[in-house]
Amino acid sequence: MNKIHVSQGHELSISLEVFLKSFLSLSKTQQSSFHLHVFEEDLIKTLHSMKLSFNLNKGFVSILGSKLNCRFLELGKLSKSFISLNSALDAIGCNDILLTMPTSKDQLYDDKQKYTGHTDYFRKRYQNDNIVMLFISENLNLALLTEHITLSKVEEKITRELVISKISNLISTSFNFKKFIFSGVNPHCGESGLIGEADSILRESLDELKSLHKKHLFEGPISGDTFLANGLDRTKTDCFISAFHDQGLAPFKAISGYRASNITIGLPFLRLSPDHGTAFEIYDKDKANYFGTLFTMKLALEKLDANGH
Repeated sequence: MNKIHVSQGHELSISLEVFLKSFLSLSKTQQSSFHLHVFEEDLIKTLHSMKLSFNLNKGFVSILGSKLNCRFLELGKLSKSFISLNSALDAIGCNDILLTMPTSKDQLYDDKQKYTGHTDYFRKRYQNDNIVMLFISENLNLALLTEHITLSKVEEKITRELVISKISNLISTSFNFKKFIFSGVNPHCGESGLIGEADSILRESLDELKSLHKKHLFEGPISGDTFLANGLDRTKTDCFISAFHDQGLAPFKAISGYRASNITIGLPFLRLSPDHGTAFEIYDKDKANYFGTLFTMKLALEKLDANGH
């Protein structure tokens, strides 16, 4: 049976709380697909804060009659977040799914370097520079050409090879995108070169994509201040492509709120994460909104079924 492996996220965040709330909202059949990689003391503390009755067993915990499969972890030299993540990665198969719960970037490090996020670590571990960050909500699909880099490096990063590779990765997924709508890089798409040359590279890339993928539609580049303006009128098979991180994610999150998922494309497996952060300020208070995590877990179950569950 294919599995959804779950990393626990930051131990002082809302991660375990929102995971457990979402888990208990699922049917027992759905619950059986999830395998949590967790430190026992962190799980116990969260269950106590939520005032849930439970029984710990070897390899699982019973919570209000529901069985949650667990791999209980041991402390090491790395952060709990990173130990949990690597435990899940070591166990995952190509038809399994990875669900990462939120952590802070200062927790993602090993004896070689610090990583700027999960995607940066995946890029190094799996030696794939063209991994794609995709965001999905009930209304919008959005992917990024560049991610956690400074604005001064965006133009030099966007090359024809990068655009072709990332869009081809998106086309190969099970999300069945049919149309890709591109934002420009510079204001007003560069004003014919007056405000930068990166948009001309995008236009050339789109022409090549049209030749390579004749069954798909490619639109743009459209000025970044308007390319999401009609997003709610688009279909489930449309995917917006943002040139850089905040250009796309600021309006995406304004429209979608917390009901959204961050998905990594280009790994040997599918990775999902709720599209929100750690919310340290409400840790251990049983106040966290879990709807984004529930949305993500249901999406993971849907994709698990598509993988042959």
